[in-house]
Formats: sequence, structure tokens, C-alpha cells
Amino acid sequence: MLEFVTGPSSEDREEWMDFRNGKTTATDAAKLAGSSLKGWKALRAEKDSGESKFRGNKYTKHGSERESTISDHLDTMLGMKHNTNVLVSVNDDGLVATPDLIDVEGNRVGDIKTAKWDGEKWAKVPQDYYDQLQWQMFITGATSAVLAVEYHEDFVPVFMDPHLFYVDRDEQRIEYLCYLHERFQHFDELTEFDELIIERSQCLEALRPAQDALADVEAKIREHIGDRPYFKHVSSVGAVNWVTPAPSRTFDKKAVLSKLAADRGIEPTPKNLKEIEGEFTKTGATPKPKLTITMPEEEEAK
Repeated sequence: MLEFVTGPSSEDREEWMDFRNGKTTATDAAKLAGSSLKGWKALRAEKDSGESKFRGNKYTKHGSERESTISDHLDTMLGMKHNTNVLVSVNDDGLVATPDLIDVEGNRVGDIKTAKWDGEKWAKVPQDYYDQLQWQMFITGATSAVLAVEYHEDFVPVFMDPHLFYVDRDEQRIEYLCYLHERFQHFDELTEFDELIIERSQCLEALRPAQDALADVEAKIREHIGDRPYFKHVSSVGAVNWVTPAPSRTFDKKAVLSKLAADRGIEPTPKNLKEIEGEFTKTGATPKPKLTITMPEEEEAK
């Protein structure tokens, strides 16, 4: 059952923006999940100042203009009603979302997106849109969501009906987004986890003199070898080998795919080559999680 408090409508954009100011929206939740440290700092500054740098562009303008028409079509197709009001969590008035579509009886929400046509429909929901939908379900209590995508060429719709994606509520992802929200609210407050990050940074700092000395010694070894194509030194303390590797050989994937396309009598367009590649592509084993730690100075250097 959907449960929320209704706030202002985006039809009065200034009131709608003022109401959302300082609160965590679906767009914010997706940004927190997809942004780097630099992105978090920018969003924090935006929230503190109450001013957004993004003023829209021709694509967002087109999306806004098409939203009402698409929503009327979806009302007929799915029975989902157009929504322009910001919806507030009944448990925390700092958590909000503005889904484009609401289906009270079906216990679901939805969003409308317009996308530039590149020759093929999306294979899956982009991660940022997926996170926005999960946040909307969290705010409203919905158990499912719909993403309706209208593709366009030069802002002219390509298909009669929008491309529909059906998304189930993902409690694990919602829990993750809520954790990010809490972390964002206490961005400058250090935790035990932050102490570990500081300790790691101190260890790296202590290693730097030894790393510099190591690089200097290896440079002297290379200087001793000179421009000889191969060299070997062996003693009781260790061995040094210097060899010039053979030129690397690479597999010309595009040439093979183009040959396959020619054998089939089709044009070697990027779309056709991608489809052929897909026939011979297998999904590997699920990789192990990768640990990435970024320090402020590293982020600023990018």
C-alpha cells in the first residue's frame, strides 16, 4: 500500500524547488551512489547553498515538454496517473521523491525519460535511473516500478509507444542508498571507518621515502646495463635479467566481425557488428569485489 505525504507540485517550480531544498531526493540518492568524492563535495556545497548549478538543457526541456503527453498515453496503457507533486516519506520528512507516475491500486510508481535514439533500444535500465526508482519505492512504499523511455531523433519520437521496463523493489539496494544518505548527512563527522582511512594514508606516507629510494636504485641498475638488448647478472645475492620482449600480437576483432558480416551478406555497421559479437560473447564468473580508496588530494589532482 502506498503511503506518503503530498508536497508542492513542480508546476510551481520555485515552490517545488524550495520545498526539496535540504532534503534527499531520488536524484540525490542516485548521485550519491554514482559519484566520486568530488561529486559528493559538489552536492554538499549545493545543499548548503540551496542553489543548483544545473539549469537544464535542450534535452531536459524536451523531456519536460513530452512528459504530459507520454503520461496520458501510459494512463491508457497501464492505468498509471501523472504526478507532479513531491512525495514525502511518512517516517522522515527529509526524504522525498517526485515520481512521474503513480498507480495506487497497483502499488507501483514510475518515471518517464526521453532518450536520443542511437539505433537500438536500451538493453537494461541505467544504474542511475534504477537507483531513482528504488528511492521512489522506498519513499512511497511501492513494491514495483515502471520506467517508460521514449526514444527520439532530432526530438521527434521514433516509436508510437514508449519502451517499458518493469523494476521490482530491491531491499538490498534501498538499504545501501539509505546508508549513503546517512553518510551524506554526517559528511564531516569522522567515524571509526574514517580512522582506518587516515591510518592507511599515514602508512602510505611512511612508505614513500622507501619507494623513492627503490626507484632510484632501479634507475641506477638500468643505467649500468645501458642500451644492451639483453643482459644477465647472477651472484649469491640475487639475479638480474634484462631482455627485450618480442612485439605484442593482438587479435583483430573488428576484421573478424567484418568478415563474418560479409559472409552473411550484411553491412558491417557498428550495430550489426555488435550483434554478431553478442552471439559469441559469454558472461564470465562473478568477479570479486574490488577495493578502491580515494584521498582528497588524489581527487583534486584528476
